[in-house]
Amino acid sequence: MSRIGIAISGGPNPAEIVDLVDLAESLGYERPGVAEGHGGDQFAILAACAMRTSRILLGTSISSVFETTDLKAAKPLVD
Repeated sequence: MSRIGIAISGGPNPAEIVDLVDLAESLGYERPGVAEGHGGDQFAILAACAMRTSRILLGTSISSVFETTDLKAAKPLVD
């Protein structure tokens, strides 16, 4: 069986990304990669995706360690 993923970067807003990941799972995609720069925290967006999906393997495409401090990375977890 082929393994296929999808990269999500650029245009979609956070709500649209969640919808895209949900659609990707229903179409049999194995893994979406979500990049930074969508008007929201990519880890919060992935958490929202996790709430809507059950099988797809979630992950980041690009996560800049130079832009993300420990406090910035932890903030969405406590908000």
